[in-house]
Amino acid sequence: MKLRLESVRRIARFAIMFYAILFSSALISALIFNSFPSLNTYRDEIVSLMRREVTTIFQAPFPPLNIFLHNVMIAILMSIPYLGVVVFLYATIMTGITLGASISIIIGNIPQVISILLLLFLPHGILESIAYAVALFSATNKNIRLTLRLIPIVASTLFVAALVEYCEIIILRGKVGV
Repeated sequence: MKLRLESVRRIARFAIMFYAILFSSALISALIFNSFPSLNTYRDEIVSLMRREVTTIFQAPFPPLNIFLHNVMIAILMSIPYLGVVVFLYATIMTGITLGASISIIIGNIPQVISILLLLFLPHGILESIAYAVALFSATNKNIRLTLRLIPIVASTLFVAALVEYCEIIILRGKVGV
């Protein structure tokens, strides 16, 4: 399967769009959570859910498998024509809101805020953004045969990303409070 240069450019644009939406939603939600103390209960619940999810992942017999299954489910939904764009936007914005909730708790500590945002550029984040961009590309291409050929590429990329993410979590767990 050959991807033409124009296809690669579209995938790159989707990856950039992923990061732009993620950063925007994270920063906007951090500002909103910080500006309206009445939202602290929602923010605290979001952060609590994130921590419980991380704890659940670590209790599994093979934690990277849980990370992989979660991400591949999102990617498969992103691969569906028309629906994929909506899933992409929803998943990206919800991830941004979760990051924003975490950031709003530590907003006075600029180095810690920067460290959380830089986590997106660790190897797993880059691999996930590429996989999601390829999934979104297949959804916008409207060619079911191409989608079926791209799913194994997306899945294998997400599996490697899950292994890398698990290693990153182990390494960073005590340093960032994940």
